[in-house]
This record gives sequence, C-alpha cells and structure tokens, in this order.
Amino acid sequence: MKRLCVILLLVCLAFICAYASAEEAAFLTPIEGIEFPASEKYPVYYGPGYGYDRMADGKAAVSTNDWIRVYGEESGVVLNEHGSPGSSVLIEYEISEGRHRFGWVRVSDLPDSVSVWKQLPWQWGYAHTNQKASVTDDPFHSKTSVATLSAGTDVQVLLEIGEWTYIDAPPIRGFVPSSSLTEDAIPYQDDPDLVQVVQYFENTGIKGYLSGLHHSAFGHTYVYFSLENGGTAEYFLMNGGFSLYEMNWDFEGICDDDLALFLDYYLGLLVDVQDGLSPEEHLRVGYNGELGQSNIDAVINNGTFALESKGEQWLRVLLAQLAIHDGNDQLNSLRAIAASRMLGKLDATPVDPSAGCAWYDALTLANQDDLPPVDAAIYEENPTYCMVTQVLIAHFEEERVSWGGRRDVDSTKTRVIVTLGVHKVRETDDKLILWASVAENEYALYDGTKFQNVSGSWIPSRITMEKDSNGQWILAELIQAEDGTLYEPSIIEFCDGDKKLAKKLMAGAGGKSCEECFLMYLEANGYTGPFEVIPY
Repeated sequence: MKRLCVILLLVCLAFICAYASAEEAAFLTPIEGIEFPASEKYPVYYGPGYGYDRMADGKAAVSTNDWIRVYGEESGVVLNEHGSPGSSVLIEYEISEGRHRFGWVRVSDLPDSVSVWKQLPWQWGYAHTNQKASVTDDPFHSKTSVATLSAGTDVQVLLEIGEWTYIDAPPIRGFVPSSSLTEDAIPYQDDPDLVQVVQYFENTGIKGYLSGLHHSAFGHTYVYFSLENGGTAEYFLMNGGFSLYEMNWDFEGICDDDLALFLDYYLGLLVDVQDGLSPEEHLRVGYNGELGQSNIDAVINNGTFALESKGEQWLRVLLAQLAIHDGNDQLNSLRAIAASRMLGKLDATPVDPSAGCAWYDALTLANQDDLPPVDAAIYEENPTYCMVTQVLIAHFEEERVSWGGRRDVDSTKTRVIVTLGVHKVRETDDKLILWASVAENEYALYDGTKFQNVSGSWIPSRITMEKDSNGQWILAELIQAEDGTLYEPSIIEFCDGDKKLAKKLMAGAGGKSCEECFLMYLEANGYTGPFEVIPY
C-alpha cells in the first residue's frame, strides 16, 4: 500500500511539474543564446525604468553564475535617472531550490556584449481588483507573496496566463490570480484624438475591438485592437494630435483579408487627397502648413513611402489586389506605386496615373519564378561556336551563383550572356581548342522593358573542350589572361608564343555585342519592347 501511495505521489508531482512547465511555455518564449560574463551581479527591479522599486526590500540582484532566462526588452517608454529614454530586460532566475523570480534588469547595467532586441507582447488592457489580491514574482513554483493590492485597485493588464495575470501597478509589477481581476472598459471618449483612432479602425471594416491603451513617458499613446479574425493592431498616437495620413499602424498576425481591407481604406484616403475631398486640418498636419498641389503631392508621396518597409505580406496583398483588375484606376495606381516602393531598386519604376494594372502586368512578366535559360542558338549561327558558347554560359552562371553576385541585384532577374570573338580553332575527334576574346556580361531585367548591364568583361582566353564518355562536349580547361600590359605576357604564353595571334585576341571581342544578344534573348522569350537600357 505504501508503495502505491509513493507511486501516486510521484505521478502527482510529475503532473504538477508538467503543468507548471506548460504554463511557463504559454507565458513567453525565452531568448536562446544570450551569454552573460561570469561572476557579475546586476540589480533587479519590479518593473522597467526608474518608477519601480528594487525587489527584496532593495537588495535583489542576479548573479551571472546562476541560471538565467531572458524574455525580452521594453524600450523607449520609460525614463532613466537623467530623463532620457531607457530600456529594461525581463528575466527569470533561480533564487534557491524551488524559488524563482521574474524581475527587470536595466540595459544600462548590462555589458555591451549582452544585446536584447525582442519586444514583449503586452496587451495593455485595463482592470481593477475585485478583492484583496496577493502579488507574486514566482507564479509557477513557490507562489511567494511579495505584495498585496487592496480591492478596487486600478491595474494595467500586461499578459493573461491562464489562472495568472501579469499586471502593472507602479511601483510594482507582478502576477495576481486572474480571478481577482474585473476587466474595465477602456476610457477614450474624453480624448478626441483617441475617438478618431477608434473611428478610423471601425471605418476600415476590420472586425475587432479596442483592447488596450498605454501612455508613454513622453505623452505618446499606444492604442491596441484585438482582431476578430486573428491578430492585433497597434496605433502609435504621437503627442500633438492625430492625422489620417500618417502611417502609424503596426499589425501582428493579421490575415490577408483584413489587411486588404486596411490597405484599400488607407490608399482610398490618398485617392480622396488627389480629388480634393479631404479635410483641410488633416492635410496641414506635418506637411507644408497650407493646401495646394505641392502639399497634396507630399501627402500622397509620404503615404505610399510609409508602406515601403511593411514587409512581404503587405506586398503580397497589394499584388493580389492588382491581379483582380477591379477597374478602380486611381486606387490601382496607388497600389502599384506602393508595391513598386516595396520591391525596391529593381522594380521601383514610375507608375503613370490610371496605369496600375498595366504596371502589374509588366511586372508579372519580369517576375517569373525563373527567367528562361539562355539558349546560345538564338544568336550564334555557327553550330560549333554555339555549342562552346552554351557551355561557357553554364560555366559563368554557376560561377556567379557560387560567389553570390552583386548584393543590390536580384539574382532571379539576371541572366549571363556570352559572346565569342574566335581567332583560331584546333579540332580533333575528341578535343577542341579555341583561342577567342570572350565577352561575358550579366544583365538585370527590371520591369519587363528596362534592363541594365550590372557586371561583365571581355578577356582573351584559350578554351579547351573534350568529349565525355557519352560523346558530349564538356569544358575541360578555360585559361584567361591574368597579367601585364593588356595581359600580354600571359596571352603570349597560352598562344604558345604566337604574338600575331595574341595581338588579335587583344584587339577586342568582335562579333555581336552582349547587349544585342540579350535583346534577342528577351524577344525570343516573349518580352516586348521598346526596351530601355538603364545606365550603369
């Protein structure tokens, strides 16, 4: 019987430990790979910034020789002792066996080698205690009480974790039983700017509700919405007023359909600006202080520019909207301008008014998943030279991929073109040697009509081809000029001392230019001109 009781006890303990671990996992994901220098101690506080007490009656400190978990950083919304923006890091550490603590370490106390950039996913909701509530800094282990809140205390809800809620009630942050809190309505009716933010959100058509407010140390306000279809929206309301046209929205986990609603509403506001239908007070905020075409252009430019860094999902949704060809020319043009900005250098081409879908159609041609491989037969008439050229194209393409190419050019939109200026050929049944000026250039395709020579050269070369066991020609050796005035010493060497041949090789590539060959390649693969060459 005793053995059975012991077994049952062990099973219960295992269940309790597993439950605690599951609760912890639901709380936050610790950051991996952060290493602290040995044998140091840092003060630990109840909250971030200088409005919170130091824990353990002013004595709490964490030793870097002990077990530490790091969860994230809260930055830019608290002040240090000098009145400047400060940052603090939320940690968990072990005080003794079975006793942990969640607390905050100031970034200013940490060495430069410790860098934490992960933001914490606070809800910033409002609540009050419906009874006397015990606060703990160790909800998953000892549940030691470190403070008590009287009934009716106003708190801000940072994160709900099952039966525990992490709350903010300066000068303390900690965990209270979720059952001890009653959710409050978030007050905003007395603030005209907040009313407009909420109205803006409702006007987008996205289903959701205002779920939190956070007032920063600088008088700014962060407004949070929970979305019915999943995800959250955050609006940064700067101290000084609300403007429809400032892109102060951030979304986390929003679905494509909701994002499409938001983008259509936001870009629709810019269409109204174009048509002169926007309230004057909004156009004046942050721009030239007066109406007129220059200010209207600034609003539209800044509005689309603000989308540039929003990420892959925003771009995907914009392109999907353009693909529908819904007939709204003004909206489609602004969609195209915004998408062009997101795509960056390669596709940031001018979009004419009412030409958004035309821009998209050209883009889809330029953005095929894989541009067709280059077939030397398109521009090389001599079968032997065509075969050698094709082998060299594959060789230089593989070489380009191996060293990564230019960082500012999308490799999926570039192709290598090779042309030969052959001056001597020596051929046997199973070996072919050519002495030629080899022009090798890489071209980038931008919007389907514009291209640029992004790299290239012509170099005197000796090319040796051999047949493999299947009778196919392969590149056995490629020797190219390396040294001297016009590479002369090495050229004479691989020309076996023939100075006349070396002089011919140094004269230039000859034949068609790589640019001519690239144009032939584009036309042969369905791209239609007139083509424009962008200067390098």
